[in-house]
Amino acid sequence: MQITLITLSEWARRYGVSSSTAHRWYQEDALPQGVTARQDHPRGVIQVHVDPLAGVDLDELARRLAPRLPPHELAGVLRSAGYTVAGPDGGAGEQSPHCAVEGA
Repeated sequence: MQITLITLSEWARRYGVSSSTAHRWYQEDALPQGVTARQDHPRGVIQVHVDPLAGVDLDELARRLAPRLPPHELAGVLRSAGYTVAGPDGGAGEQSPHCAVEGA
């Protein structure tokens, strides 16, 4: 999976948040869940890791693809994109269309 880095100000613009609010959230370690950012040095640019699947409801995606794509194939697609896929029993997820997915 390819993670894109953008500036915190660009991330704020894309998501309709003021730049000052985004910087305050970063300083307070209060960015929304799943949003990770880093600053290489104290006066450096703050970069946000942009996950292409961020905001995607993976359960809904699985439900929509289930009639056309068997669960083990969906799990394979997600794994090839760099995601960790586990079934409800902690296994590989091949036996159930409902699987947990974690970002890479």
